Amino acid sequence: MGNGIQVRGLGIKKSIKARLIVTFVGIVVIAFVLIALSNSFLLERYYVAKKTDAIQDVYEKLNQYDSLTSDKVQSLKSICIEKNISWVILDTNHSEILDYDSRNANRLYASLFGYITGVAPAKSSTLEETDNYTLEVNRDMDMDYLDMWGMLDNNNVFLIRLPMAGISDSIQISNMFYLYTGMIVVAISILAIWFLVEKTKSVFWDRILIKCQKNWNRRFQN
Repeated sequence: MGNGIQVRGLGIKKSIKARLIVTFVGIVVIAFVLIALSNSFLLERYYVAKKTDAIQDVYEKLNQYDSLTSDKVQSLKSICIEKNISWVILDTNHSEILDYDSRNANRLYASLFGYITGVAPAKSSTLEETDNYTLEVNRDMDMDYLDMWGMLDNNNVFLIRLPMAGISDSIQISNMFYLYTGMIVVAISILAIWFLVEKTKSVFWDRILIKCQKNWNRRFQN
C-alpha cells in the first residue's frame, strides 16, 4: 500500500510539473504571437503616421518661410537633418530653385517637376490629398519615399521628401528578434520550473503524499 501511494504521489508530482510547464509556455507563446501580429499589422501604420507628422511640421514651417528669422531657418534645417527630411522650393514658373535643404537639390527638382508635369514614377499609394498638397508613398531609384508636394500659400511649389527606411525589413527583423527571445525565455522558464519543483519537493511533495495517504487510509477503512 505504501508503494502504491508513493507511485501515485510521484505521478501527481510529474503531472503538476507538466501542467506548470505547459501553462507557462502557452502564455509565453500566445504573448509573442500577439506581439508579432501587432508588429505586422500595426507597426507600419504607426511608423507612417509618425513620419507624416514630421513632414506636416516641416510643411507648416515652409509656409511661413518668408517670415522666418535666420535662427528659425537654421532650426528648421537642423530638424530636417535630424529626421532625414529633404525639401526644395521652386518659383511660381517652376523654373528656378528658390531654396532647398538637400544634398542633391537637382534630384529633388527633377522629381518635383515630374510630379507637376505628370511624368513622375508610378505612385504606390496616396495617403492624403488636399487643395494645397498631395501626400504619397512613391518609389524613386529603387527606394520608397514619403513625399509631400504641392503649392505654398505664396504660390511657390514645393517637395518635401522623407525616406521610408525599409519598414518591412524592420518588421521582419523585429519579429525574428522576438522569436529568438521567446525561445530563450521558454527554455529558461522550463529550467526554472523544474529547479523550483525539485527544490521544494522535500516539503511540498511530502505534504501531498501525507494528504494522499490519509485519504487512502480513510477509503480503505470505510
